[in-house]
Amino acid sequence: MRSNFTLREHTYRQVKARWGLGAQAAQHVIKKTCDAYAVLKANLGGGRETGQAGLETLPQGDGETGRLPPGRGAAL
Repeated sequence: MRSNFTLREHTYRQVKARWGLGAQAAQHVIKKTCDAYAVLKANLGGGRETGQAGLETLPQGDGETGRLPPGRGAAL
């Protein structure tokens, strides 16, 4: 299993500032996002159906706020 330390180091300040999160919440968001993509990658690589056509169909946030449209937010 790869460590996500490098990603956390790279994105922590941006995540914390962009969404006004506390330190623990920012770390949690980064970890949950890493975990979700790891599961998606494993499912796609294993030939399992994920209900998604691929990474390009994941919900994309608004470019200004990063928020998802109503009803598009999924618990990661």
